[in-house]
This record gives sequence, C-alpha cells and structure tokens, in this order.
Amino acid sequence: MAPRPLKRAARVSFVAAAGAAVLLCVSSTALPAHPSTQFRSRVEAVRVDVLVRNDRGEFQTGLGASDFELFDNGRRQPLTGFTSEQPPLCLAFVLDKSSSMLPFGSGPQLALEQFIAAMPASDYIAVGSLTVPGVLNKDRATLSRQLAALPQIETSRVWMGIIWAAEALAGVECRRAVIVATDGRDTQQALARAFKLPHTEQTARTVLRDRMAQLYVIAPRGEITREIWRVSEESGGRALPLVGSDQLSTVWSEITSELRHQYLLSYTPPENDGREHDIKVAVRKKGFTVRSRRTYLSPAAK
Repeated sequence: MAPRPLKRAARVSFVAAAGAAVLLCVSSTALPAHPSTQFRSRVEAVRVDVLVRNDRGEFQTGLGASDFELFDNGRRQPLTGFTSEQPPLCLAFVLDKSSSMLPFGSGPQLALEQFIAAMPASDYIAVGSLTVPGVLNKDRATLSRQLAALPQIETSRVWMGIIWAAEALAGVECRRAVIVATDGRDTQQALARAFKLPHTEQTARTVLRDRMAQLYVIAPRGEITREIWRVSEESGGRALPLVGSDQLSTVWSEITSELRHQYLLSYTPPENDGREHDIKVAVRKKGFTVRSRRTYLSPAAK
C-alpha cells in the first residue's frame, strides 16, 4: 500500500511502533523464565529487536519471553534468547545538504544538534552528510564541530549517505540506527543504476539489514519519497515529519524512546540456505501492536 503524505506534526506519534533488527550472532542456552537472558550458546542465531505498543499507543514494558511468538517464513520458531535490558545506542546522523533541501532552512540541522546535545555519554554517534562520511565517537564537542563543518551544498546522493552511515555502525555492541534529515530525492540513483554502482536503494536496504540498523527519516514539512519511506519501514524504523523548530524536541523524544524501549529476541535459523527470510513477531495477548524488521539473511551451509 502506498504511503500517505506526512502533513502534520501530530502524526509524529504513530499508533504502531516497534523497531526491529537482525544480526547473525552467537546465542544462548535454554530459555529461562527470568525476563533477562544472555546470549551464550555455540549455535548461530538470529537477533530481533522488537518494540510493542498497547491499544493506547503507549510503550508496553514488562513482557516476558512467553508473551511473544516469532515466525520465520511463516513457520513458528522457539526462542533461544530474550532480554528487556537496554544496550547503549549507536546512532549515525546524515544531514542532507543538497539544493532540494535549501527551502527548508536550518530546521534539519537544528534537529541534529538537539539530538547530539541530548544523548547520554554512553552512546556512540557519527555525524555526516550525503557526501561526507562520519565516524562513531563519544566526544560531543567534536561531533558539534563536524556538524558545523559539513558542506553548505552538495550532490543529492541520499542512498550513498544512508549506506555510509549504516557501515559506520559496525564493530560496536549496541542498538543501531541511521537518522537522516532529507526529502529523499536522490538525483544520482538513475546514474548509479545505469553504471551498476553500489549507491542504490537496494544496496542501502541490504546494508541496513546486514548491519542490524534501523532507518529513521526526519522529513521536513512531511515531504518524503515513496522509496525511502519503504526502506525505513522495512528496517524497523519510520519517517517523522518536521514542521518547525518547535517540533524538534518531539522528534528527538519519539526516536530515542522507541530505541530505548525495545525487547531483544533470538532464535536459531531453521535453514542455513544463504537466502533472505521473512520475519514476523507477534504478542500472544490481544490489544498490542508489534513492529519488527521484516527480513534477515540466513547463513549459507558450510
């Protein structure tokens, strides 16, 4: 179904919410009843970050492993690990400085500055633009200077910016997200496809999936392309409208709250076929809305 245009800031609060991510990892022993379990077994497992809202649209905490059902390509799978503990965040910010964003003024940059100033010291952050990659670090003063030094105008390579941001999140054990302020218009994608360059929507989708990264899009004035909306939804993230500077704190609160209220589930992949599998997570009780990453890449048989 095609997305509806985001027109009002009130739509920042979505009824359905959940972030999900998938990563092949070393995972756990038999699942105990305690709500927090470490992943420590000798089998490869799929990790899925999941956020749940109740029928009032509030984050649902206090759920246990037995409250969840997980399906791989439509087949129910037993969980091998579960935790509700929250790891540090790793966030890669991408500021679109292309000419199509000039009419939106300084709003997107102000949004990113608020994000940086408000994040706890334990979280890792990378700051860049569509053409200038960032590197994860914790020094907020350095990050502020890097943001201020970004080019005033650049080529509109949206997918390239998302790709570098997802790649920058590798190597640190954390919950990962790419946050990009953009209208989603990539003027270079047709050229990239023609010359088979790895700067397309499909490449961005693959890197986000393999890096266990959720994509959040801050859409100035609610303007966003169908393609970037689709990729953000599939990754477990979403698009949020930015109408004016008075909405910046709301946008910050929505994104960080979602990332900090997720459950982490794991299970053993039923097949090592090297193919992409669909994932669906549900809560057994009624009255809850669950959102999770929709795919993962199964490991190939050795």
